[in-house]
Order: sequence, then structure tokens, then C-alpha cells
Amino acid sequence: MNGQSKHEDSRLATAVVPLLLIAIGAAVYANSFAGVFLFDDAPHIVENPKIQQLWPPWTVLTTRRPTLDLSLAVNFALGGAETWGYHLVNVTIHILAALTLWGVVRRMFSSAPLSNRFGPVSCWLGMAVAVVWLVHPLQTQSVTYIVQRSESLMGLFYLLTLYCVIRGAESPLRFFWYAGAVAACALGMGAKGTMVTAPLVVLLYDRTFLAETFRRMFRLRWGLYIGLAATWYVLWSCGILGSALSSRPTSSHVGFGYKGITPLSYLLTQPEVLLQYLKLSFWPQSLCLDYNWTAVQPAEAFSRPWLWLAGLGIIAALAKSFWDIVRNRPMGFAGAWFFLILAPTSSFIPIKDPAFEHRMYLPLAAVISLVVVGAYLAVERGSARFSMRPAARRILLASLVMLCAAPLAYATRQRNRDYYSSATMWADVRDKRPNNPRAHLGVGVQMHKEKRFDEAVECFRRARDIHYAYSDVHYNLAVALAARGDRVEAYQSYREAIRINSRRLEYSVSFVKTLVEDNRIDQAIRVLDDAVRDRPGATRLYDEAAELLFSRGNMDGAIAVLRRIIQISPQRAQPHINLGHALSNLDDLNGAAAAYEAAVRLDPDNASSYIHAAGVLGRLRQFDKAIQALQQAIEINPNLTEAYYNLGWALRMQGRHTEAMREFQRTLVIDPNHAGARRMVETGPPPASPATTND
Repeated sequence: MNGQSKHEDSRLATAVVPLLLIAIGAAVYANSFAGVFLFDDAPHIVENPKIQQLWPPWTVLTTRRPTLDLSLAVNFALGGAETWGYHLVNVTIHILAALTLWGVVRRMFSSAPLSNRFGPVSCWLGMAVAVVWLVHPLQTQSVTYIVQRSESLMGLFYLLTLYCVIRGAESPLRFFWYAGAVAACALGMGAKGTMVTAPLVVLLYDRTFLAETFRRMFRLRWGLYIGLAATWYVLWSCGILGSALSSRPTSSHVGFGYKGITPLSYLLTQPEVLLQYLKLSFWPQSLCLDYNWTAVQPAEAFSRPWLWLAGLGIIAALAKSFWDIVRNRPMGFAGAWFFLILAPTSSFIPIKDPAFEHRMYLPLAAVISLVVVGAYLAVERGSARFSMRPAARRILLASLVMLCAAPLAYATRQRNRDYYSSATMWADVRDKRPNNPRAHLGVGVQMHKEKRFDEAVECFRRARDIHYAYSDVHYNLAVALAARGDRVEAYQSYREAIRINSRRLEYSVSFVKTLVEDNRIDQAIRVLDDAVRDRPGATRLYDEAAELLFSRGNMDGAIAVLRRIIQISPQRAQPHINLGHALSNLDDLNGAAAAYEAAVRLDPDNASSYIHAAGVLGRLRQFDKAIQALQQAIEINPNLTEAYYNLGWALRMQGRHTEAMREFQRTLVIDPNHAGARRMVETGPPPASPATTND
């Protein structure tokens, strides 16, 4: 191929490939827009108040993943909880990442160490890698599962960081390219902690393809690496590094503080996980949203020869990659890319879930690159053996790419359909992982939403049998049992949920509501007492229970709960006011008056307490006290129409009609539309009785 044809090929690729990638990505993921919110989407998007406002910005920018949450906040501001907007952004991110991957691979194959062998076809090899990576079904969890935008967004910035460094090394405007690399790296750190390895991968790429020696690399780009290293501060400021590296017990499910899995157990689990990832890279027919992978315990490792075989294979691959890096061989960078990007999630740092498919979003590029290069070399050797013309060779290569990409694209579109409903997805997980309690729980929740309570109960019982210590299972089982009328068993399941995880207040709240429905007030109070023990801030649960009882007309129950609140927090005025309301509804006027007077003593600046007290005192015909209370309310707040109007009535009941008319008129000054006061003013005072004298 002469220089002119090379140049024409390059120009053609530059013009055609981006349009081709955009078209393919849009076509393959067009049916993903019908996907719904699933699994972690609810707490991170639908129920996340931090993304429901863009101002003030620090509400979003001070979260653990500020870049991700900012993108979600923009989505929410533009479309609320409509899923199509989130899918549009996710697909756009994925296509942009594919375009960037094409740029990176293309320039890597045309770099000095590889240009003699792959330079003439670097554009087309890069395109082959990008197309297969773009349409591979293993990517659906990072694209169609909305909240896993964190992975694809991190992947985009990871690739942009490397691309900017590559362009900067060959551009006179290197400062701007390097500044872009640092900015992209910082944004990636704010998307997901896996970005922590990006500076190391850039360093290895530089050493392998650009500078050839570390000394030359640091002499040319020392400022760049200082900037890239500085972006680690983003992870520290977000609390990700601190929680991952701290050994203190934490609520996080990631890091040495997580006690669900030991570092050794997690390390022993990963060889089989990595083999599963590689298997899905070549045969993605058993994709699963939630593996609930069981960690390997050290005592079990000796009885699992397959685990040791997998481990030896991983160690051999690691050793080969390390040796190639030391010898400055390009093959070593592919291994480093795969293992370094997976290191934060597939090493010895414990994570609650040892396996998730979205973690292969970027590592998959290394696997595909090796396969594409291997296929190209095989075709090249075969064409030389059979004297194949260059045009025929290109057609054969394109055919192989299409032969590979077409079924992958079809599988991706089929997989997107599983995201159309929670019921479909959880049923798929249950079928593929029948011993996954979360799968049975998910199916049960969908059955419950459809009011298929018998089926929901069976799903929850199956999940309970698999994992008895799973508190959510007991809780959902209790709710389903209560819904179908099995109250005794429901109470037992509530108690088990609370026993297993007493920190989850919603368990106690739901249990109390069920007891209230059954008018078991004493039991409800005992559950409340246990729930708020050592947690003074949770006393609001008593208030919610009292409000529920009041709204149901159960005044006796509300009074019992309110008296318990007063016993626990005697200095709060509001429970006394609420108690006064409940007693007043039962016509216990003396008790209501005492409750309101207690509220006045505790909060003498609350005008409404005086008005409530005056209302009961008026019903008791203690008008002098009622008038004093209303005058006190007016002194606190001179704009209370209710106080003036009620004062007018109290004065009228005492026969002080002139003073009463003055208060009605004052009411109209504040609220000219007050119907009661206007009627009294228009009616006027009753005629005076004839005066009597003693002769």
C-alpha cells in the first residue's frame, strides 16, 4: 500500500468510522429506552433528595460520587422520573466512550512499537475493537441499568484521560491536552472509585508506547503526573478512599471495615469470578443482574481443585503481564489494563458483592483487542499463504467483524428487553441463580404489588429458607402475611426482622401500624419503646403512631400513646396539645383544659396553645379564663383573626356586647372576608334589657 492510499484510507476512516459507531450504538440500544427503574435505581434516583435540586450546587457536589449525581440531577431537572431521559444519557455516554476507545486503540496501533506491523490498518483495527466492544451484551448492565451510569461515565473519563495524554504527546498544544487529561481524570474520580488506577495505566501506556523509559517519561511529562496524582484527592474528599482503607467497622459495604467478608476470603473468591467474566466475554449467554456470589471460606479452599486451577491460571497471566511490562512489550499493557482496572473490585479489598458484570465495562476492551489482533494476524498469515489480494483480505476481515458483531448486537437487544420490568428481571435472576435469596425477594415484592399475596408469601418463605438471617425477607413476609390476614404469623415475622436488624426503623414503623390496625395499643407501645431505646431522635415514631390513631378515630389509643410520649419527653409542648385535642374529642373537657394549660406552661410563646385552651374553657363556661387566654394569644401575635373572633364571642357570652363588637371589627380589619365576624357586625348587639331600680 503506497503513502497516498494510506492517507486516503486514514481520511476515509476518520470520516466514516465515527458515523458508523454512532449509528450502530443508536440502533443496538434503541429498545433500551423502554427500561424501567430497577434494584438500586430507586434509592439513588427516585428516592434520592440530593439529586432533586441543582441549587445550591454543593448539595450534589458533596456526595460520594459527585460527577454521577450531578448528571442524575440534570436528568431529574429536565425530565423528573421519566426513564427515557436517563436512558438517552446512558446510551450517549456509551457511544462517546466507544468513539474514544476507537481513538485510543487506533493511535496505539500506529505508535512506534506497533506501527511497522499494524500502522497501515490501525484505523480499521481500532474500529473493529470499538464496534465489538460497543455492541457486546456484557455492557448492558453498565448502559441499560440506569444507576450503573457510574461505571460507563467512569469508563468514558478513563478513556478520555488516556486519549488526551496520547494526543498531548504528539501535539504542540500539549499543555491543553494534558490539562484536559487531568480534568477528565478528576471527573472520573467523581464518578466511581475504580478510576483510582487511571494514573497508573497512563504511566504504563506512556512507558510502553511513548517514552520507552521511565527517565524520559518523567523528564517530558512530570507536570502531567503530578496533576494526575493530585486527582486522587477527589476520592479522599468524597470519603471513598477513607472508607475503603479503614479497618474500623462501618455501614459501608466496601473496604476493610466491612465485616461480611474477610480479605482472605474475598481474595480466594476472585479467581472463579474472573473466569466467569472471561467466559461471558466469549459466550455472553447467561447474563445475570445479581449473582449474589457466595464467598469462598479459607477452610473450603482445599477441597475445591477447580479454584486452585483457576487461581494458578490467574497468577500465570499476572506473571506474564508483569514480565511483558518489564521487557517493554505491548502485550503487557493489555494484561495491565485488564488486571489494574479490575484490581479495586477483584483483589483482596472486601466488597459485599464479589461479582457484578458492569465491572467488566473497560477490562472487556483488552480481551476484545487481543482477539481482534489474533484474528488479524491469522488472516494475514493465511492470505500470504494463499496469495490473497489486499482488497480480498480487507473484505475477509470486515466479514469476520460482522460475523462476530451481528450476533452480539442481537443478544444485546434481547438482553435489553429484560430491563422492561422488575418482574421480568427478577424472574430472570431467579431462573439463573435459584439459590439467590434476593431474587426470590424481588419476585415476591412484584407479586405483592400485584396483590398476589399467596404467591408473594411463598417467594418470601423460599428466600427465608435460603438465607434466614436476611432481615428484609422477614419484613416483607410479615407485610404480605398481614395483607392476606395471617396476623399471628405476621407478628412473628416482624419480630424476627427487628431481632435480626433492630437499626431498621421502618420495620418497627410497619409493625406498629399493623398493631394499631388491630387495636393492640399496648403491644404497639412496647414495640415503640424498643425501637427508640438508645435513639432519642426516633421518638418521632410515637408522634406518627398517635397521628395514625387520631386519623382513624381511635382516641383511646391516641391518648395512650400521647401519655407515653409525655412520660418519655415531659418538656415537649406539642404532645400536650395533641392530648388536649384527643381528650376534647371524647368530651373530657377538664382533662383537655389541663393538657392545654400544660402546653402553655412549657411553651408560653405559642399563641395557638392559648387559643386551644380558650376553646375548652369556653365550653366549660369559664369565660374569664378564656378571655385571659385569648388576650395573651393576641399579645403574642396581634394578627391572629381567630383570637379576635373567639375573644368577641367570649365577651358576647358575658354580655359585654360593646367590647365584643370591637373585637369582631378588629377581626374584619385583619381579614375583611371573615364571614362570621361580618355577620356579627351586621347583626349588631342585641337590644339592651330595661334597667331596673330599687326604690
